Amino acid sequence: MKRSNIGFIGFGNMARAISDGIMENRLNYTIRAYDPIVNDYKNVAFNIDGKELVKSSDFVFLSIKPQMAEQALAGIDFSGKIIISIMAGIDINRIKSLCSNSEKIVRVMPNLCARIGKATNAFTCINLTDEEANEVKSILDSFGKSFNMEEKFFDAITGLTGSSPAYTFRYLMDNIICAIDNGFDFELAKELVINTAISSAYLLNNCTSIEEMKKLIDSVCSKGGTTIEGIKKLDEMSFDTAVISSVNAAIARSKELSGSLPTVNIYTDGACSGNPGKGGWAAILISGDYKKEISGAEENTTNNRMELKAVIEGLKMLKKTCYVNVYSDSSYVVNAFNEKWIDGWIKKAWSQVKNVDLWKELLDLTRNQKITFIKVKGHSDNIYNNRCDELAVAMCK
Repeated sequence: MKRSNIGFIGFGNMARAISDGIMENRLNYTIRAYDPIVNDYKNVAFNIDGKELVKSSDFVFLSIKPQMAEQALAGIDFSGKIIISIMAGIDINRIKSLCSNSEKIVRVMPNLCARIGKATNAFTCINLTDEEANEVKSILDSFGKSFNMEEKFFDAITGLTGSSPAYTFRYLMDNIICAIDNGFDFELAKELVINTAISSAYLLNNCTSIEEMKKLIDSVCSKGGTTIEGIKKLDEMSFDTAVISSVNAAIARSKELSGSLPTVNIYTDGACSGNPGKGGWAAILISGDYKKEISGAEENTTNNRMELKAVIEGLKMLKKTCYVNVYSDSSYVVNAFNEKWIDGWIKKAWSQVKNVDLWKELLDLTRNQKITFIKVKGHSDNIYNNRCDELAVAMCK
């Protein structure tokens, strides 16, 4: 039988947006809430405490701040309830430990767009029947679009969909500011910029691959025209690196908040005086407030060997498993992993592959780490890549 009562422990902005979606879509639920501060909102029935709320609810949304969870949930019996947690960084095992006698648990990562019923909701669940999981999905779909996925993706989802509205707002706001600087009033500037963004998103949505997306960009960039000048400036400012780095920073913070593996950023570079000739490599490791520079030199080597050596020596510094972001300006290194060249080399028993000794050493080191390889533009505005270049070049002398 369909359950009929939904309760919210904590009734802040996100909880109110969710309840609005449920009510506006005329789903057949009674909405209840407990919040020590908020006690009046539309057609929501408020309970005097969390225990009373849970007793009278079939679904219980945990919409409190993570740091308040232990105190807020203490002493409540969740037997037979379907728990839906939107607490950032709190995994299912932790939810289970916080909620006495809990069995049926759903973890959800919504985003701010729930305010207009357009949230992107990632969710995962344990011990729910298919009927119960479908009902949870219908609730989540009432204030956005929901995606059922494995919990291992939730840190990435936090950076991609949870945080990305802020990056989008920032980009569009900067365009609006530029329009105002060029004589437009605010309302017209806003309408022009946002309408263009919405239409552009529709076009991008029709693409079926990254290559098609690149072609779409190229289709706007006439040779010698205006757009290509703007794209050149974005490239000069390492726009792609900035965007990818910002998302990875949010993902790294999510991992830290969830108490999972530490995150280490490793910037690397290699250089060679002559090719072959005397070579140098350098790496910078950064984790929180910790930063360490390392470098070295070899005689009669090549630039590619030094690029590989820089990554190898950086990874050797790690004493335990970490989430690692390796930043390199070497397509040779990055594409071997991101384009899966290395898989092909292994299948062909490394036939006709240069630097096999270093590739095998690097591959062994990657097996102990959770690594993402990120391509940066060399000799540009990435301060750590530039510093690695200085160190590597110095070692060639």
